[in-house]
Amino acid sequence: MKLLLNKQKLKKQEFIKFAYNFSLAYTVFSILSHVILTPTQKHVFNGHIVTDDHSVDCLCSNFDKYCLCTPSLAIDVVVVNAMDQILTVKRNFPPVGSALPGGFVNIGESVEEAAIRELNEETGLTITVDDLSFIPKIFSAPKRDQRRHTASVCYKVEFNESMGKPKAGDDAKEVKFVARKDLHLQFDHEAIVAYVLRI
Repeated sequence: MKLLLNKQKLKKQEFIKFAYNFSLAYTVFSILSHVILTPTQKHVFNGHIVTDDHSVDCLCSNFDKYCLCTPSLAIDVVVVNAMDQILTVKRNFPPVGSALPGGFVNIGESVEEAAIRELNEETGLTITVDDLSFIPKIFSAPKRDQRRHTASVCYKVEFNESMGKPKAGDDAKEVKFVARKDLHLQFDHEAIVAYVLRI
């Protein structure tokens, strides 16, 4: 009986030693793979030095040997009704407040597809590519979005009832048409509206 207990105690000690060594080896491998195997890039943004982990922060094809971190590509849509009111969404997430419908372009998606998708997700409106009027200016000021550097492709849409009735969805908690004089928008969206209505 005593011999059996000693054997069990020895097996338990061996298992604990194995688990400890395995955990230590895994930790060392993780650190080395992050420091040596993962390419990094230092760049200056808003006065700060930032180091990007390309395998995490950048969305690259599996075939890319190197991932270059660039500004995030976004789209914004200026929907105008017959009374020259602008369709706005109230954001659910920071920065909270009202904004134009829009969002980021997904991997494998064109900017036109992104505009159609985001407008539908946030406002319930259904449009086609023929409803999109391209705005010949890219809004790309480094500090236009406090979260990250973004570059936005913008479109104008002339609203008509065949597109449906605006209804909040996705990350928008409210959607409504607002007179231009009453606009209070996040980001540089008021500048986008001013530019769109000027051309």
